[in-house]
Order: sequence, then C-alpha cells, then structure tokens
Amino acid sequence: MVTTLEYLLQKAADNGISVYELSLENIQSMIADLKDMDPAICLSSSGISSSREAAELMAHELGHFFTGTYYDSPYCANNRGKMEHKANTWMVKELLPFASLREALKDSCHEYWEIAEYCNCTEHLVETAIQIYQQKGLL
Repeated sequence: MVTTLEYLLQKAADNGISVYELSLENIQSMIADLKDMDPAICLSSSGISSSREAAELMAHELGHFFTGTYYDSPYCANNRGKMEHKANTWMVKELLPFASLREALKDSCHEYWEIAEYCNCTEHLVETAIQIYQQKGLL
C-alpha cells in the first residue's frame, strides 16, 4: 500500500519537481521555481514530527505549484495571503476531500483530534479544511 507521502512524492516526480531534504532554518518547507530549471521542493530535515506532517507540507508546496502561486515578484508580499489560501485549498482537496470530512462527522467525530484519527491526518489539516469548507458554504 502506498502512503500519502509516497503518493505525493510520485506526483512531484511525475510533474518534473525535484524534492530535497535540507536543513532549513525557521521554515519547514518551500518550493522554488528556478525559471531555467525544473521546480524544486525542499522539506526541512528537522522539525517535522511525522510522515503525516511531511505529507501535508509536501501537499501545500505542490499546491503552490499546481495553482502557480510562487513568491517570485516584488508585489507578491501584497498577495501572500491569497497565495497561501490557494495552496492550502489545493492541499485540503487533495488530502481531506469534503466527502471524507462529511463521513467523519456522520460517524460521530466532532473534535478535531477525532476527525484527524478517523481521516489519518493531523489536527492542523482538519482545522484548515473546516475553515476552507465553511468559507465555501459547505459546512
């Protein structure tokens, strides 16, 4: 059985994205669009506590790739919130689709930790998903 992280690493490879594990200070992950080269995702070699967390960081960075929201221009500081929201929305759709969240809620999971255990993800992803699905009027 393929893990979520393995699935995402394959998705990156299929799209020509190199993935590196590096010692990053103050950040856990990043994506770089190197213009003349293929894009690259870097995951921190420290500070990531689980494969679930690594998968979510990977999905977030892939979200930047698939939505084209890179920090590559002088005006990006003004749009950072919008860029992060687009990457998070992609991550949520990929890792915690609405149907899965709805199934957890129907199965009497109400606390973030209960939903996280049921859906095999982190509480942070559950919180982000709930915010996004509420904004879309689904919850």
